[in-house]
Amino acid sequence: GARARVERLMDICDQAPAEGAPRALVLVPVEQILCELLGSRHGLAQVLGPGLDQGASLAAVVRMAAPREVDAVLAQDARLSLLAPPILGPVRRLGERLAAGEFPLLAASLARMVLRELMSQRRLRPGDAVGEIEILRVLAMALTATAGRLLTLEEVQTAFIERSKGLVAADFVAAYVKDCTSVLFEAERLTRLCENVTGAANKRAAARWLDACVASLRFETEMRARTPGAPPPGQRLMALAELQRGVRKAGLSQRETQGVIEALGAVGGSIEADARLTAQLARAPVPVPQKLAVLLRLAAGETGPSGPVAERARAEAVRLMRAPDARAALSAEPRAVQALRPLMQAVGLAA
Repeated sequence: GARARVERLMDICDQAPAEGAPRALVLVPVEQILCELLGSRHGLAQVLGPGLDQGASLAAVVRMAAPREVDAVLAQDARLSLLAPPILGPVRRLGERLAAGEFPLLAASLARMVLRELMSQRRLRPGDAVGEIEILRVLAMALTATAGRLLTLEEVQTAFIERSKGLVAADFVAAYVKDCTSVLFEAERLTRLCENVTGAANKRAAARWLDACVASLRFETEMRARTPGAPPPGQRLMALAELQRGVRKAGLSQRETQGVIEALGAVGGSIEADARLTAQLARAPVPVPQKLAVLLRLAAGETGPSGPVAERARAEAVRLMRAPDARAALSAEPRAVQALRPLMQAVGLAA
């Protein structure tokens, strides 16, 4: 098979003269054979392994063409290494030669093939939209790490902008969120979509999907539901805060980010108002420093979303700090006050 042929070709290279024209007489025809062998999808599948889908095949090709750079990227995140198939045996041997600068025509051919596939309409993981996003993330990191050697950074960016157009299409988005068991889960998925697409137009399109989700009546109704088994208000507020943090890191424009942040904050305000959470916290029979810490974390956006919830928590914290009994309790515990100072500064209550 093709894999055995690659193994034999690597054996021939091992026996080639060390340098000069005699070495070229061996390596040049070997490179020509490899270009023909790996230039077809059938041959490539035989060499890499028949069980790989299109996305995994591309990841394996990039890893073979630039093993050192890709291995360094994968070493930073164990989860990514599970997504990128390992290259073993003759494929690893070929990769080592490519990394050493041998077979430049083959390296260029493989790079162009990856670029061509990324810019095509062909799905990388048919039937698995979530997996497609994940393998694209691996490819993006791997190709960016190899930019300048296999492809230019501009070529990589252009390819992923083109690929991102398909990720914000209605059919892909529907497939991406179809197995979400809650509207919150759907919003989290769409936030990841916003983070993973590239190109201003694609970012805007992804932001529209997310905004439509979090601004919908369904989102508010489901998040405010007080049915048996529903998460407690504090847990829902924390989930909204986490979602806001994800949106801020998604690379959307300021306008789009602010729109989603405000929509999430408004829903959080309704949840808090339904439960009268800040008022309950202010009246809770616990030590003042502990009570103040909870309110300040809510006001700082750590345990709840920014917006009405944070404003109410800050107002309650101010009222608490002005109460004579609370001031006396805080004066008696200077260490506790010192520990709270960063939170106070975060919400503008201390210099």
